[in-house]
Amino acid sequence: MHSLPSISGAVLHSIAKWHGLNIARIERLPSTGIINAIYALDNALILRVPRNDPVGISDTLTESVAAPVAFAAGVRTPRLVIFDESREILDVPYTIYERVRGETLGAFQDPSGIHHAWTALGRDLALLHTSVISCDDPQGRLDTPQRDDFRDKLEWFASRGIVTSSHARWIGRWLDVLAPAVFRHITPRFLHNDLQANNVMVATTSQGYLAMIDWGDAGWGDPALDLCAIPLRAIPSTMKGYREVRPFDGDDTLEARVLWDQIMNALKQLSCAQRPGTSRAGYLIELLRFVLEERDGRFRQWFLSSV
Repeated sequence: MHSLPSISGAVLHSIAKWHGLNIARIERLPSTGIINAIYALDNALILRVPRNDPVGISDTLTESVAAPVAFAAGVRTPRLVIFDESREILDVPYTIYERVRGETLGAFQDPSGIHHAWTALGRDLALLHTSVISCDDPQGRLDTPQRDDFRDKLEWFASRGIVTSSHARWIGRWLDVLAPAVFRHITPRFLHNDLQANNVMVATTSQGYLAMIDWGDAGWGDPALDLCAIPLRAIPSTMKGYREVRPFDGDDTLEARVLWDQIMNALKQLSCAQRPGTSRAGYLIELLRFVLEERDGRFRQWFLSSV
């Protein structure tokens, strides 16, 4: 994996001059993700420069298509001011956005506990799914969000001692119960597709929702997939805000689809190399705890049916 780029002051000022921007001060800001180096151009603009690798470049190209469409639909997201893929100054495409003054939810110790921000995000997500009805993409730069299905890998998990054989069979039964509700036709909607806490901006003082950022994974798919990256315990708040605006497509099976995606997230965690101080099974345990503790029972019914 390439490291984040470091651009000299002279080159940064050359970029500003190239685009006719009268910039007095340029400051590198902390990067909340692993794709882009971020620079504040005075107080009004943000320059995002991706890693020079296929993922970084692809995400920037996807953003160039998705971000303007979302902004035009009224979604709360920064306006894309400049997209430059000329390679005249840098060897990668880059973007310049209007700056949203705040911080990401990922900066907080417990982002899932800021329920009012996730509820407001849910309302904005409903607007995104409802209002973006087309997106010109002649060069095929949008992603193709898809749902994982690891049922055929459960025996592999068991053979390597990641789970026991009996646990693998139980997870398989649970997934088989969910599958008819999950693999049904749902009208594709335009998705952000990466609404993790670092991509949700809030006001510094009130933690009120400001914007969703980073459209590098956007594309068309099941709207439930836009809940996949949200912290587990923030999902009910996001769903609440969404349903205040409109039902989800296939609303009667939404919880089953969300559960499926969260089980897939848990299986990914189980298959990853363990980091110091972490438990590979932690995500799965937290998922089970969430299902058993949630208040209205809409998730729990899809769990109990597999027991």
